[in-house]
Amino acid sequence: MMIRLLMKGGLFLALSSVAVAIRAQPKLFPASIPGKAGFINQQGRIVIPFEFNIAGDFSEGLARVKVGDKWGYVDETGKVVIAPQFSGARSFSEGLARVQVGGDKYEY
Repeated sequence: MMIRLLMKGGLFLALSSVAVAIRAQPKLFPASIPGKAGFINQQGRIVIPFEFNIAGDFSEGLARVKVGDKWGYVDETGKVVIAPQFSGARSFSEGLARVQVGGDKYEY
């Protein structure tokens, strides 16, 4: 936060400039039943079928999903946009996602 003081007519006026980041509320949420995961909407309806082993939150329009022992990414329609090929995967942030490509090696 930045605060600026101005003197006007013998009085100090404090002006502040605050930047606020507003995130879009997610439309879909990961949900699971024993052994399978998919995505539901705010009303609790299944939108993306329970066909993954694990499902993560959506970030920047993509969610990480685990199929077998590999991670990939799906879009909000359930389309696999990055095929499961990684040993580990994190959520997207500023257009990048950290993925584990084997052993302990991570890349963006």
